[in-house]
Amino acid sequence: MSDLISRLENADGPDRELDDDIAHHLGVVPVGYALTVTASAVPEIDYTYAPPAGTAGSIWTTPRLTASIDACLEVAERVGLNAGWIMGEAQHRWLDLNRPTKEFRKELPTAILIAIMKARENTNE
Repeated sequence: MSDLISRLENADGPDRELDDDIAHHLGVVPVGYALTVTASAVPEIDYTYAPPAGTAGSIWTTPRLTASIDACLEVAERVGLNAGWIMGEAQHRWLDLNRPTKEFRKELPTAILIAIMKARENTNE
């Protein structure tokens, strides 16, 4: 987990590969789904997963976690963390990184993800 936190702290903006790695680490990818399309070949393509063969499930796409505040808060609640508490923690994480205040809104998803990962790290100790 510390590798993911480090990658988030050093991220320069949205990163689809990082989104997918975080989704896997937090257990957000549906069980049994298989990767069908990756973003690495063509950056604008999403990480897309198909349901197990013979099931009626729909295709699932990794949320744009490093670009979307809403996606981050959805994941926080899905893994059992209070969205309001996470927002407060994200603000503290942002200040810890010594980033300029004018960039806070742009990089808020990254700060939220760092707070989620730190909270999960602390509960797994």
